[in-house]
Amino acid sequence: MTLAFAILFLFLLGYAAVACAAVWHLNTYSFTRSAKLVSGAFIILSLILGALSVSFFSQIDWQELNKIPKIQETSYEI
Repeated sequence: MTLAFAILFLFLLGYAAVACAAVWHLNTYSFTRSAKLVSGAFIILSLILGALSVSFFSQIDWQELNKIPKIQETSYEI
């Protein structure tokens, strides 16, 4: 389970880096005042999506996934 949360943490770090880069580029290279509104909406949407990903991720029963039977290879000789 800790490995799964580590992978989620890495995903969220990458997601935050991409979102910050998008907001920075929008604010730097945009010449309109509506860029502040768009970047604010983008930040709010990013936070909501990040919270939803953590919420859905924590609802997975990780102990039950370990109990899934594994397919064993069998060797048939003719």
